[in-house]
Amino acid sequence: MSDMEVKPLSKAEIIDETAAYYTARPRSIVGDVLRLCVYRGPNGERCAFSRCVEPDKVHLCSDGKGPANLLVEYGEDLMQERYRGHRGGDFWLQLQRLHDAVDNWETSPDGQTNTLTPAGQRAVRVMKEEYAEA
Repeated sequence: MSDMEVKPLSKAEIIDETAAYYTARPRSIVGDVLRLCVYRGPNGERCAFSRCVEPDKVHLCSDGKGPANLLVEYGEDLMQERYRGHRGGDFWLQLQRLHDAVDNWETSPDGQTNTLTPAGQRAVRVMKEEYAEA
């Protein structure tokens, strides 16, 4: 691996990074009553999948198209180098569900930070067990 090559993250590393990312930042959720995830939030927030997409390709992420469909349509080049190598939509869909599920997060009153709830901690643990690399 040359100095210019980026070491891809393992699925476990991506899961941990995602949990840490949303602990310190707002999630990409809109609506007060019907809380919906969007790929690109109104204030620059990004969902779990789209934050892993190349910045100049985020516009290709259309709400209503799941991660698997986007990867089929645009290929792995859609993703930033460090997130490549995890083909198939199941992993990305589960990562997205970690982000989306209201039960996984307790959001601060100002909406700027989040804490994983016990359900969220369990979701992280189960995902890491499921995607442990042999």
